[in-house]
Amino acid sequence: MHSALSILKKYWNYDQFRPAQIPIIDSILADYNTLGLLTTGGGKSICFQVPAMMREGVCLVISPLIALMKDQVVQLNQRKIPAAAYYSAQSKEKQQKIIDYLMEGKLKFLYISPERLITKDFQTRLREIKVGLLVIDEAHCISQWGYDFRPAYLKIPNIYAYLPNAPKLALTATATPQVIEDIQDKLDFKNGKVFTSSYFKYNLSYQVLKSERKVEDLVRWIQKLSGSGLVYVNRRSAAEELVKQLKDHFNINADYYHAGLSPEQRNEKQDQWLKNPHSVMVATNAFGMGIDNPNVNYVIHYHFPNSIEAYFQECGRAGRAGQKSHAIALVSDADLNEKADILNNYPSIDEVRNCLLTLFNHFDIPYEMGQGRRYDWSLEEFLRKFQLDYHATYKSLQILQDNALIYIQDAFYKPDELQLLANDRQLKDLAETYPDYGQLISQMIRTYEGIHFKRRVNLFKLAKTYHYHILELKTSLQKLAKLGIVDYEASTNKPTIEFLINKVATKDFPVDQTQYTNRKRSLQDQLKGCLNYLEEGSICRSIQLLDYLGEKNSAPCGICDCCLSRTNKIIPQDYLDIRDTILINLESKIYTPIHKLLLLNRKYPELAVRKVLDRLLELNQIEKGQGEVFKKS
Repeated sequence: MHSALSILKKYWNYDQFRPAQIPIIDSILADYNTLGLLTTGGGKSICFQVPAMMREGVCLVISPLIALMKDQVVQLNQRKIPAAAYYSAQSKEKQQKIIDYLMEGKLKFLYISPERLITKDFQTRLREIKVGLLVIDEAHCISQWGYDFRPAYLKIPNIYAYLPNAPKLALTATATPQVIEDIQDKLDFKNGKVFTSSYFKYNLSYQVLKSERKVEDLVRWIQKLSGSGLVYVNRRSAAEELVKQLKDHFNINADYYHAGLSPEQRNEKQDQWLKNPHSVMVATNAFGMGIDNPNVNYVIHYHFPNSIEAYFQECGRAGRAGQKSHAIALVSDADLNEKADILNNYPSIDEVRNCLLTLFNHFDIPYEMGQGRRYDWSLEEFLRKFQLDYHATYKSLQILQDNALIYIQDAFYKPDELQLLANDRQLKDLAETYPDYGQLISQMIRTYEGIHFKRRVNLFKLAKTYHYHILELKTSLQKLAKLGIVDYEASTNKPTIEFLINKVATKDFPVDQTQYTNRKRSLQDQLKGCLNYLEEGSICRSIQLLDYLGEKNSAPCGICDCCLSRTNKIIPQDYLDIRDTILINLESKIYTPIHKLLLLNRKYPELAVRKVLDRLLELNQIEKGQGEVFKKS
């Protein structure tokens, strides 16, 4: 561990590890396959980055999100650690450069998506390089009982043969006991080590508030709470509409974030939000991973997610600096009814197959064709065109993807592409007729070598370098394209759908019954967990969440809405229950730690239990020492 500490100090300037990180690092260094569960903000990356620096070969990190990969790579490169991300949206030239670095041993970390990992081309490369450590980040994605299942994760064990001497580390922030067991099974961690840290957040106050006037209640809480805030919604359109209301009607400094933004837009919005300590980010679940803002004092769920795991992770983005923070869920009767409807109206296998047929028809794909075709995709347009139910269709699409029949890429981003078509004579004429256009072309030639061939260009960088407004620049390129001077394809951030099979008769669409049943059961369990949490108002919120995640016998937090509602007074029955539990578990003249009594009364807030203890002291029924009590005879 001494060597590990020196690396931690040298590259990260930390003097010591967090307690939860140490056993995971020790396990990796001892060559054990390891599963680590660390809550959001728990320092997962350090758990593999430090030991990877101590081992020979490259550390291969499988990650589900491009944005998360890129963020990690930037951070490592800033620390003078050679790292790169390898994903499909890169140019062929960029991908080849990364592979060359990899083959030459110039990379210490390579981040890659599971879909890219399982390609034959990449697996061929694996035979020729030394991998010192394999990391599976967001490992819950491998479990059909998890809340974010990614079928490609199931194929990860196929590459183990190429990495015989590399230990494997699986990491996730949130997982139920069932998911933990499933991760171990699917990743073949039969003799692996499992390390968990407590999910308890001592400084986070959970609150569920019934609201039929959500906008007004949201504004009230934003104005009441200080610091930066996150507001989660379930749709892109909802994020944009809500921000407009907050800015136009309430003068609140707010912005929106979702998967439909370009990388440049995302980075700009993130940077502005991180710099402003009193701003609000309204976002879909695309926002959060890899973004560490210690100033987040509250997270408000305008729409509640469909799983406790997702809710817990999103709430965990508040209070990372240790300050008291708030996690507030605004819930209407309509929200509860919607969850119940989803629960009761899960699509049948026939409905799933009909959904796939409708997709083929939507894109006018003939029979015995379609495999490998990719199209721009709008779920909203699809629903509107065929008058389909949102939730049933969304679940059908998930099942189709689970069965490798389609692949939907929600955040597919195609950058601007440009090619200079004009010859020298035409460029001279252009400069004489349209001097501004002539200057623009000259600047592009200086900036981009090889622009006579179609290539990707960064218009935001170009605009900044030569002091153009981005919209002005795009308009100019479109006009030059009409003149035949350039071939310009504007960037797009539309989601895409790819068909992985040909169109056949509906009955012949292969849907695995077991997979279907697992997906249905998983969703039902998740939704039941959500409804129980939202409708239960007497048991401490922390206890409810921790119990769902498999952490038993936790004490009341004392700061959630349920705890606070019961601290002003103790109803007689509660007093009697607490009193009897205390007295039954105390023995005469034998000191019992007070924290043990708190655990025994975990369904009650700590303050209530302490009030009963104080009353028993007044009545001379117990005697108190240093953090301990015993029953008087």
